[in-house]
Amino acid sequence: MPRRPSPRQTPRPWLRLTLAAVAALSLLTASCSSTGESLDSQRAPTDESLPEDGAPQDGGTLVVGVYQETSGWNPTYDRWAQMGALVGSTVLEPLTVLDDQGRAQPWLATAWRSDPTFKTWTITLRPGVRFHDGTAFDADAVVANVEDQVKGVLSGLLMSKLIAGAHAVDASTVQIDLLTPWAAFPEAYMASQTSMMRSPKTMTETNPGSAHPVGTGPYVFKDWTRDDTFAVERNPSYWRAGEPHLDRLEFRVITEDSARATALRASDIDMMFTLSAKDVAELDGDFTVVRDWDTEQTMMIANTRPMVGDHVNPMANIHGRRAIAMATDRQYLADLVGQGLQLYSAPFSPDSPWGLPEAQAGYPAFDQDGARKEVAAYLADTGQSSMEIQLLGIADTNSSGVLQALQAQWAEVGITSSVRTADATSLIQGMIGSVYDLVVTSIYSAPDPDQDFVFWSREYVADYGKLSINFSGYSSDAIEALIARSRSTGDQATRHDLLDQIVKEHNAQLTSIWMYATPFSLVAAPRVHGLKAIADEPFANYQPKTWWGRIWLSR
Repeated sequence: MPRRPSPRQTPRPWLRLTLAAVAALSLLTASCSSTGESLDSQRAPTDESLPEDGAPQDGGTLVVGVYQETSGWNPTYDRWAQMGALVGSTVLEPLTVLDDQGRAQPWLATAWRSDPTFKTWTITLRPGVRFHDGTAFDADAVVANVEDQVKGVLSGLLMSKLIAGAHAVDASTVQIDLLTPWAAFPEAYMASQTSMMRSPKTMTETNPGSAHPVGTGPYVFKDWTRDDTFAVERNPSYWRAGEPHLDRLEFRVITEDSARATALRASDIDMMFTLSAKDVAELDGDFTVVRDWDTEQTMMIANTRPMVGDHVNPMANIHGRRAIAMATDRQYLADLVGQGLQLYSAPFSPDSPWGLPEAQAGYPAFDQDGARKEVAAYLADTGQSSMEIQLLGIADTNSSGVLQALQAQWAEVGITSSVRTADATSLIQGMIGSVYDLVVTSIYSAPDPDQDFVFWSREYVADYGKLSINFSGYSSDAIEALIARSRSTGDQATRHDLLDQIVKEHNAQLTSIWMYATPFSLVAAPRVHGLKAIADEPFANYQPKTWWGRIWLSR
């Protein structure tokens, strides 16, 4: 048996930089429609034990360590990593925000209603709000944003299929007409990254808002040095009374986990976001830790297209996919990354309102003998002399352990594999262009299944080398019908049943090779307060973060 990597390596294999299109299309981060029944509860982070805060103090500079840079600050044009959504939320704000039950609540919009078909939505806007450049936030500004989203290089891939147009009813009222029913619109669109409002003046620029974002948020953009620092300063005219509390926020890009943890210990930064379960375990006690360890999955996507360039793709064959799924020891991988990570076989944790119990998911168990039989069936089916897999992963020294473990596990059942690593931008391009057999990634973190439809619909399938958001390339008439039914109802029980059917079909086809829940954490110095606002809802996702104005420092 090949020797497996030692757990002491504590690798970080997951792709946290989402694909260019996914970042721009995270407008589908949603929950139940405001016109339908609400879920019992929104999924909560796995750690809510925070000290009680006193009265907020104003002033000071908060320095935050983040592990990703973003290509620019236009949410419809640029490749926003998850850290991009986090950082950009200091300046830009959405129309609505989700509460702890996943329902849309007023933010820049104060009210909304739909027609009976869910194809026309009328939105009332908050009065008296202005962008940082003095431009009024009004109906004309929202119309300009919607039109820009529909024609955006990335956002247009989705929005042009959903939105027919928008017009101002009056200065404070907008009507948005859709091409298809969309019951989850207040959560799926209005609370999304793409709905983060930008000043219309930035849309006339050659590089619209990418280098200098202008929004309505609690902080005003100050400067940005790529791959180094993004700085914002207090918005003295912010529409939320008493906020923000800080004078300045600085985000420092520190890509290595250990370097970020060292900077926190040395007080070079005050707070950090991390995916390292090892660092969190070592810092807990001396620092405040908030864990969100059941929101996002680390997984592999199987590309079901027959060819990848001139290479025959074993993942196009169901026996090849079964062999990989049954040969992958998920528990071993989870233990390699950190203790206490969940395993689940669906986009949502079984503990979430949308979760599917593991026993009902229809995903095969780890079974090396069964995997060997599937390898033999693949060879008989295809006439190939061997099963050879190309695995794409992020070029991160911390990722090597899991990638090596996968190769070792697969070799035990007769699968030969090679690993190709790439930097984040190249990996994104490879995913969108389908240039892989299997890719390690994390694409499921939205609070609602509506976001995931873009990964499953045939509307977003393209051939090798062309722009494709349905990365596996798998689609079916049944899934298309289930998606359409889901978007036509506000009844959550019905939507849950439809989602379960979609997940079971994908698990039968093994388009995803599930691994483990991603250990996403926030770690802060004791002087950082207001973190309860973060812990009250899942934060390991691409949702706009509307809590920056409530963070403060004790002095």
